[in-house]
Parts: sequence; C-alpha cells; structure tokens
Amino acid sequence: MRTGQAEDLAPLETAFLVVPAVAGFVFGLLPLLIPAQFASVSGFPGNDMFVYRLAGAATLGYGVALVPAIRERRWLAVRPIVAAVLVFNVASLYACIVAIAEGSATWIVYLITAASVLLSGGTALLLARHRAARSERADTLPLLAVLLAVLSALALVTGLLPIIVPVQYGQLFGFKATDVFLYRQAGAATLGYAVMGAIMISSRRWSDICWPMLMATVFNAVAFVVSLLYLVAGGAFWAPWIIGPASLFAAGVGVWALATRGGQ
Repeated sequence: MRTGQAEDLAPLETAFLVVPAVAGFVFGLLPLLIPAQFASVSGFPGNDMFVYRLAGAATLGYGVALVPAIRERRWLAVRPIVAAVLVFNVASLYACIVAIAEGSATWIVYLITAASVLLSGGTALLLARHRAARSERADTLPLLAVLLAVLSALALVTGLLPIIVPVQYGQLFGFKATDVFLYRQAGAATLGYAVMGAIMISSRRWSDICWPMLMATVFNAVAFVVSLLYLVAGGAFWAPWIIGPASLFAAGVGVWALATRGGQ
C-alpha cells in the first residue's frame, strides 16, 4: 500500500538521483576501462592499476542499480541505494579533506569534494524526508539474510581498512600503495555496500531489495572478471587470488537471488 510522500519519489527527488547515477557511470567506467589514462589526467601516480579497476567496479554498481530504481520511482526500492550513496560520499569527503590537508590534492579531488558535499546533503535530506516509510512483511528466505550478513561484514572490513590505513592495506596485498586517495575512494565505495546490506537484511522484502541486489551483483561480477584477467595476464600480486574467489561467491549469491527473487 502506498503512503503518499513517504512512499513515492517526487519529480525533483527523481531528478536529483540522476546525479549519483551519472557519477556512478563516469567514475566507474573511466578507472575500470582506462585506468592509466584516468590516473594521468587526474594527476595520480597510477601505480596500482588493479586497484583502479576495482574502485571502478564498485562505483559502477551504483550507476547500474540507480537507473532501474529511479524509473520505478518508489522510495522503498531506492532507499538502500540512497543510504549507500550517503555513506560513500561522507567517506569520500573524508578522503578529500585528508588529501587537501596533506597538500596532495589534485584538481579532481576538489571536484569530488564539491560532488560529495552535494550528494551527502541531498541523500541525507531524502532519508530524513522519507523516514516514515516502512517495508511490508518480508518475503525472502532467511538464508538470504544470512548470506547478506556475511557479505556485508566483508564489505565493512574491506571498506574501512583502505580508508583508515590505506598504505598498510595496499602493502599487505603486495601493492605499491602510492595512490592513497584512490585507495580511500575505493574503500568509501565499498563501505556503502556494507550499509546497504544492513538495510536489505532489515527489510528482506524482494520488491524493496531487488535493485540493491543488482548493484552488489554487478560490482562483484566485474571484480571477478578484473581479478581473472589480471591472473591470466600473469600479474605478480597475490590479491586477486583472494578477491577473485570472494567476488565470484558474492556474484553467485546475487545471481541466485535475482533468479529466484530471494528464494520466493
């Protein structure tokens, strides 16, 4: 049952959500497909191309999921993604402030700072405005909630570590870890998935979590392909041996959920 303002997206709200959708495609596809050129234009060292592609995969998921969610224009269907965008941009803003304070910020850091302020404020207002909206009874299998809890916990860890200790995190996996700002951005994007997963677990109604599930599936499927291509090309770092199987498992969960509508 619809509840007016609490349930439906207003035209202005729908228009606003186009901004993070476009940003998801732009800042997802560029580091994913042309990481070296993206690093050069952005003024970054560009030493860890694998991390650039992972950051792009995480960001791309936002854009892919927001397109059908926006077209549906139903608040509960977009709420988990909006919460993820908020967390992503708050963490991104932290990364920008640190880079500016350290004197390592390039022009794109200032651009991302402005975008993060806009998106953080806008998504926070959306969540506050629709705070009265409630999901109906859960209709997915309890197993899905268990799997989401495991994947959300992994996203929480892999999101926080590159934000808090980017150099140590990168070196742990054998990377040069010179692109500190990008590490923090990748962590920020991943942290959004952890929060999104928590909201999905609390809802467990398929109509409210199908697009977030698509978002997570796209991210993990692309991350698996990136890892596989890196290994086939004879990459020296061992991180893909961990990230690849983990991404494949997460993508498999997503495909199963999308195919069965959460086990309905």
